[in-house]
Amino acid sequence: MKTFNKICASFAIGLLAVIASVGIANAGEVTVTYQPFPTGAAFDTNTITSCDAATATSYPDYDFLFWDNQGTIVWTSSVTICPGSGNTVATAWYMYTGGGGACPQAGCSLQTYAFSIDHNLVIGPYAGAGTPIALVTPNSPVAWAGAPSTSVLTNQAESVSAKSALAFPPYAAEPFRWW
Repeated sequence: MKTFNKICASFAIGLLAVIASVGIANAGEVTVTYQPFPTGAAFDTNTITSCDAATATSYPDYDFLFWDNQGTIVWTSSVTICPGSGNTVATAWYMYTGGGGACPQAGCSLQTYAFSIDHNLVIGPYAGAGTPIALVTPNSPVAWAGAPSTSVLTNQAESVSAKSALAFPPYAAEPFRWW
């Protein structure tokens, strides 16, 4: 009986070792991308398989906006990225700022974009989602023409309110979180 118990214990230990190694063998990867916002070809992409610190790289004529680190927004340029059990993404997003200057004589404009944290992508009229703007006050047809427009043209202060949620097929509506 003692021999049988030893064999069972050895088998159980071996089985646990196999289960533990399968978990390690199936560890996920994180694809890290440096991307212009709202669209454009990626500046750079790499893949990590263990925890790593990443810092948003500087690119001429672009300013760092934020990281979407596996579904979490990080506003600082440095982030720690750790893979989980599945494959995910972390993206540093950048806004084009080259060639900027003072507002034209006709006035300045505000351009709005909606971003899906869950899907790591910009959504808007071109994605079937429409405008994220719900209301502009004080408004005139010159400032905001209404949906589907995503921009407000103005030379005075305007208050821009967002929709509470924005649907974009084929995904479900996502709630507005912040400007």
